[in-house]
Amino acid sequence: MKSNTLLTLLTTATTTLAAPSPRSLKPFNVIDFSAKTFTNDTASIFLEASDLNNNQTATACEVYWFVYPLPFYPLLCSHPLSNKKQVMFILISMSLDDRQPSTPISASTVIDCLYTAYALSFPDGLGSDIETFTLKVQTTEIAYVPEEGEVSLDAGSGDGWVCEDGEDGVEVECVFEGVLDIPV
Repeated sequence: MKSNTLLTLLTTATTTLAAPSPRSLKPFNVIDFSAKTFTNDTASIFLEASDLNNNQTATACEVYWFVYPLPFYPLLCSHPLSNKKQVMFILISMSLDDRQPSTPISASTVIDCLYTAYALSFPDGLGSDIETFTLKVQTTEIAYVPEEGEVSLDAGSGDGWVCEDGEDGVEVECVFEGVLDIPV
């Protein structure tokens, strides 16, 4: 056998062993998955994601957002006598009936988890409807193996995403019952 052919075979074999096959990738596991909308027009999602392909321990991911567009905007002003800076809010005229749910988390927004090798996004955006949405979990550029997977959640489908009316300042609270596997 020629030395060039042997070197090519060894290089190919080494490269194949070093990079995992896309077909062998395991799903992301998501536990402690919950979402809430609050009576103050804010919302949150919390989950812990585990990557079975990189043997990472679970990493926490938290997202907070405003459900509706804010009816006021901050303005930095100086007090005329003391020259101290203070923040004042300008109220925009708007009745409660004028508030329409926005998509404060746009489809292009990617939110890093606590361990920044992982991130969340919402391919359809996310506003006030936490009962039905699509979640995407992905690795970032610092991860060893590039991975991404998404899942659609619908409280009416019986897939484990369960929502109910909340109490004490919580409008709606949703939880995933069990472990959610997100195919990669």
